[in-house]
Amino acid sequence: MASNSTTLPSGFVEGSWWYYLPNKIAPVVFAVLFLISGCWHLYQNIVYKCWKTTGLLPFAALVFVEGYVLREVGAFHPDSLAFYMASTIELLCSPPVYEAANCFIVTRFLYYVPYRAPLHPWRLMLTLGTFEAYLEAINANGAAEATSYRGSNVKSGKILMNISLVCQIISMLFFIGVTFRFEYNCRRVGLFPDKLRNGLRVVYVSCALISMRTIYRSVEWFDAPNLDPSNPDSFPPVLRTEAYFYVFEASVMLINTFLLNIFHPTRLIPQNYKVYLAPDGVTELEGRGMTKDPRPYWLQWVDPFDLYGLFTKRDEKINFWLPETDASSTTQSDHTSDMEKQGWGNWKTQDKLVQVV
Repeated sequence: MASNSTTLPSGFVEGSWWYYLPNKIAPVVFAVLFLISGCWHLYQNIVYKCWKTTGLLPFAALVFVEGYVLREVGAFHPDSLAFYMASTIELLCSPPVYEAANCFIVTRFLYYVPYRAPLHPWRLMLTLGTFEAYLEAINANGAAEATSYRGSNVKSGKILMNISLVCQIISMLFFIGVTFRFEYNCRRVGLFPDKLRNGLRVVYVSCALISMRTIYRSVEWFDAPNLDPSNPDSFPPVLRTEAYFYVFEASVMLINTFLLNIFHPTRLIPQNYKVYLAPDGVTELEGRGMTKDPRPYWLQWVDPFDLYGLFTKRDEKINFWLPETDASSTTQSDHTSDMEKQGWGNWKTQDKLVQVV
């Protein structure tokens, strides 16, 4: 990157793709801390056997480690476009993985109290999971093109990045809305034990931290539509100072990953997706689980979210959590009565379902 100005602005380093000369110590510190958190997540998954719920967390931390390692190398080679692109892409792609992990966590909570879920938990996981996968692809492609600084690719890359960031905010709002509704449904009937309450609080704080980072990145990208690497004056204030990055991206996401370590949201919840909380708020029972999606394969590809099932509330007619056999004891009879009072009265039907356990 070369400058056309005779007088260089304060903080500008000629030849650096970052505008400034990246700090050589901070990337090492953050890489080590994210590595510690990732190893801790890995240990927790092994101990709590919660791979289905929090298996994405070690992977997300690892992506951050790679991003900061590349940024450290780039600090010694600030004129290398390859290291600038690689580190930027890695650091842009990791936070959405944490958002997807939160979706898996809340999905487990919905399976734990399924008859109070605002929509079928599998549909929530499939819908948001697929959406996040699409966003990650857009995010990666947009970051690659926007940081390549190669003709028309830059403009299209910035457009993709803007679309990705806006969609990340929209998906987060939808996800929080579903979670709030689930909490409201549980509180309304007094079915909100401490382990569920505390787990949701951790998810809320995590979502707030991820949203803070997304807003920062949105300001960064929307504020730089005409950025020209050869012209230092075209850089917006948020890109001229490295402190913004370490305050609103690095530190925020580091707090998020250790938050999920220290207050592991699902360590007190059974990891067997067939186990659910009975209406008495104390007893835990094991249901039937799920078999396979009865829809034709072509329909599963065309409509992976099963929009028809969502609008017709078909999933509410499938009580996958209840046992295969009819209730015979007094306790089971009382439990069945409670279910019927809550509107889940067709629990004896043996419909085909989607396998997730």
